[in-house]
Amino acid sequence: MWVSADREIVDGTHHFIHEPVVGTIGDRQQYRAYDWETRIAQELIPLSFNHSAYFLLPDWDAYWAEVRRWIAAIVDDLYRGNIEPVELHVLDIVGWEAYASGRTIYTSYASANTILHELAHVLAGTENGHNEEFTAMVLMVWDRYVPSFDTERALQLADRYSVRVGNPPDVLPVSRRTTIVRELFAKVPPPLPSDDSRIDAADLLLRVELELGQSYSGIDDLNVATSEFAPSCRVESSHSDGTTYFSWFGPRAEFSVNPGGEWNGLELVGYSNAKTGERGVQVTGTPTVAGRVLVRVTTKCPGGRSQEPRFVGYSEVIVIDPNDE
Repeated sequence: MWVSADREIVDGTHHFIHEPVVGTIGDRQQYRAYDWETRIAQELIPLSFNHSAYFLLPDWDAYWAEVRRWIAAIVDDLYRGNIEPVELHVLDIVGWEAYASGRTIYTSYASANTILHELAHVLAGTENGHNEEFTAMVLMVWDRYVPSFDTERALQLADRYSVRVGNPPDVLPVSRRTTIVRELFAKVPPPLPSDDSRIDAADLLLRVELELGQSYSGIDDLNVATSEFAPSCRVESSHSDGTTYFSWFGPRAEFSVNPGGEWNGLELVGYSNAKTGERGVQVTGTPTVAGRVLVRVTTKCPGGRSQEPRFVGYSEVIVIDPNDE
């Protein structure tokens, strides 16, 4: 059993620090490692790296093929064929799940951070859980492949979260093979066109203006859909056995160009407030092309899953090049 014993607030994000209470004879570092990795992801790993190859979505076949290239290239770089290959099994389930067993990574949804985490489990030995060998392995792959990774800061955070890091794993030196892996993670998607469609003023919900090359995160309050325009709802549903449960629904949003995927370095991320029930969608990322794209906003309220999405309106995202007169 683990409890939240402390927390730190950084740029409005709450980072919890867990400590074991009882029953820790198994994976003694599990939640400490989770806390550490969450902080690493927030401070030391660029969002663009974590979202590598997301530009291929919603073509999941193409995305998973690219993830398999990452895995094969990393194993080749570290061991040059001297170990068994690592397999990827895509789980056909609703929701997110990821774990490793033996020489296989199982996942239903994979960011770059998720793949490196599960690959570190395989390479360190899945039987070792989140012990010192695992943390040493995941630290090594971060240092090797994440651009400008600050290993010294990562070790300082490991100490803050009481995470024990083992000796560096025995892998081959950095080489041209390492460069190949880095190039895979750094692939740039082809630019997508602007959407200059005119929309009625009555259908325009929100306007967001961004600067080319500037990075934006969830703390920037760049809303393209809010409960003000598409009210959230709490819907009661029934299980097959007659018992009931409640689900929250809020606004949904997708780009008019490449629906379901990114638009030139930008993505749409949902948020929620558990206290107020407010839900919405924000635009985040680093825009790579100046232009304009529409965001189509829909809602499933008041009916929830039993209701087809109802069109609410459009928001527009405008990316400006500050050097363009």
